[in-house]
Amino acid sequence: TLRESGRAELQCDGASTLQVLASGPDLPDDTLHAMLLAGILGAQQRIWIVSPYFAPDDAIQSVLRLACRRGVDVHIIVPRRSNMWLADRVRGSYLTELAALGAAVRLYVPTVVHAKLLVLDQRVALVGSANFDMRSLFTNHEVAVVMYSEADVAAVADVIANLEAESV
Repeated sequence: TLRESGRAELQCDGASTLQVLASGPDLPDDTLHAMLLAGILGAQQRIWIVSPYFAPDDAIQSVLRLACRRGVDVHIIVPRRSNMWLADRVRGSYLTELAALGAAVRLYVPTVVHAKLLVLDQRVALVGSANFDMRSLFTNHEVAVVMYSEADVAAVADVIANLEAESV
């Protein structure tokens, strides 16, 4: 919650189950990438993604294509214009391919959305520093918090729904 001072205040009832995942070139395994692959592949109802940059590797794009073909509700929100024109140009082929398979691709209009969010069904949500691009997943040092409680997943889904309401 936000207090009047604008400072965030965390309120926890002890019902949250969280996992912290780090990724980077100095780590022996790509745990974040593996979690994304497994989570997307296992999703049955929905895969909602928010990222300022979207240029996934072949494996992530492949499991997203499969999800679309399986009838999973795939929503991807990116800013209408990010702060990197090249990233905006590169994302087009990935997003166009997924949209042709039934994914809902939305452009966030008000400003550059820099959130990195993921919701998988009602069971998993992810908030972190990694974009849905190869540089974040394989070159940069990133961190993500994976949430498993129903309330946490619903809260992240609400944030994504609010962003989608301001998207075209």
